[in-house]
Amino acid sequence: MAGRLEISRISVDEASLNLVRTASGRWNLDTLLGNSAGKSGDGSGLLPLPRKVPLPYLEATNSRINIKNGSEKLPFSLVETDVSFWQEEPGDWRIRLRGQPARTDVSLDLADTGIVRLEASVRRTVELRQMPVHLDLEWREAQLGS
Repeated sequence: MAGRLEISRISVDEASLNLVRTASGRWNLDTLLGNSAGKSGDGSGLLPLPRKVPLPYLEATNSRINIKNGSEKLPFSLVETDVSFWQEEPGDWRIRLRGQPARTDVSLDLADTGIVRLEASVRRTVELRQMPVHLDLEWREAQLGS
């Protein structure tokens, strides 16, 4: 008798997630979203559908997202963030995010930075920068000016 274990959901709380752009210009999300340096054979720019088991629903609550350029952590981040990633179909991703923008290089009252909400759908391609994206972004309750 043979079987396989499939995980449907991975949830973490109070995580610290890094969004990293490498020296070669790639993002660490390339791997998560299933992009590779390979080429498609049909000229569409879309990669063939994967044959491996799809990733489960991924979510992080009350977390922080840091933005990095290589090993250098930039002063921009999202705090108190809830984010989730899931595949509607192989190669079609959905992303939902709610977080509060923060800067570490200046002293800001976090109440003035507002809340960012993002809903996105993306389709797998050869490179992340070629990925078709449908994005709805809302930034509310932010202080504009002094």
